[in-house]
Amino acid sequence: MKYSAAITLVLLSTNLVIADDTFVWSGAYAGLQAGYGSGSSTYIVDIFPNLFIPYEPKGFFGGAYAGYNVEVKPGWIAGVEADLSAGGLESGRTTVLNPRPTHEFGHADIVWQGALRARLGYDAGRVLPFATAGLALATYQHSVENEYIYDGFNRTTLGWTIGAGFDYALTNRLIARAEYRFSDYGTDHYDRKFVGGALSHEVDLATQDVRIGLAYKF
Repeated sequence: MKYSAAITLVLLSTNLVIADDTFVWSGAYAGLQAGYGSGSSTYIVDIFPNLFIPYEPKGFFGGAYAGYNVEVKPGWIAGVEADLSAGGLESGRTTVLNPRPTHEFGHADIVWQGALRARLGYDAGRVLPFATAGLALATYQHSVENEYIYDGFNRTTLGWTIGAGFDYALTNRLIARAEYRFSDYGTDHYDRKFVGGALSHEVDLATQDVRIGLAYKF
């Protein structure tokens, strides 16, 4: 009995006991996240519009997030949040199509991605369903090569992101999360220089992912 009482006292003192049906969502929090994402990306040479590489980077990623919530109206929670992730969203050897496969191929890799977003949720006790939208940023590497040449490109690109999910207060301090996100980074244009001129090309990038997280509320 005395050990049970001691354990209960420790849990109460650290404020990690399971919350009741009400929960105060206002305040700061920070946590870790992990997920799986897939992307759609096409490389096109401007003067050869039928020649393209259908990059499809995909894989697992992990990172961190932090934010702050405030109750703006009874039942409504607004907030701002930033996140940063790195991982293995990449495509393997992808054959150039023209429209049939050629002897050239490419590779693509999302090195890291992050976002700065606004959130709006509804206070349903220990559950907070929310929608989110804001700016997205990613470093994207892609290449084109054959037996004679190798062209590699590395660009940090700005876009937008939108998503939805829910937070669940496991305890007075620990908050679990599940979320879906779609991000669009637009189209980047490049000039590949060579003797006598330059060859223009472009590549676009959009991603979608599902992620889970666990945060500590301060």
